Amino acid sequence: MPRDDPIVEEERRAHTATDVIRMRLERLQQIIHEPAPMPARRAEAKPPLPPLELVRNVVGSSAAAGCAEYHLNHMSESGDAKSSSGGIPLAELGIEQISALKTQVEQELTFFQESASQLKILVQKSEQSILSMNVLKGAEPGHTALIPLSESMYIRAELDDPSRMLIEMGTGYFAEVSREKAGEFFERKKKYITKQIETIEKIILDKKRTRDVIADTLQSKIQAQLAQLPVPK
Repeated sequence: MPRDDPIVEEERRAHTATDVIRMRLERLQQIIHEPAPMPARRAEAKPPLPPLELVRNVVGSSAAAGCAEYHLNHMSESGDAKSSSGGIPLAELGIEQISALKTQVEQELTFFQESASQLKILVQKSEQSILSMNVLKGAEPGHTALIPLSESMYIRAELDDPSRMLIEMGTGYFAEVSREKAGEFFERKKKYITKQIETIEKIILDKKRTRDVIADTLQSKIQAQLAQLPVPK
């Protein structure tokens, strides 16, 4: 026979409805500072920004720059809509509403942190591209090298013109440019993505502060409600 949930069994042993309320408040109090799990996205649901897996895992790709710009624009538009509609003071919300708000803020915080991590990886890829070009500065036509087709597969190729580079401009579009132009492109992309990361990190700091305020308010609400319950005999 399958066993019932321990929480259900515990509440069944409660003598009064007040005891059940106390149990639930005490359980909620114990998990206030635990992070909320990120819910799995439904396949048909539209995410608030392009999925991070669409960012190409190719050195020189600028797809993430557009991803970050979309992300920040979407966040800005959402923020403007919320600020214009006004809001309810946090202290006036009930325990369930504050708990739900805390979960939402924690999920947003996790999302921004993951976005920043993905963009930092692309900054590193730009730096690797710049280093690769510097290695080829002294190369002569006919120089052979191993070219990666994937993370685990390489082919031997012969360098035709060391002064020309084939770079990905983004979304699968490639262009052949001079080494100087390629260097300028990677530097611009690195600077742009770094700026987006700095903006997102400011948002992360603000989200953390908001989460802490919500957690403190929730703690106070729970303690106040527990204090109002009659002492069990």
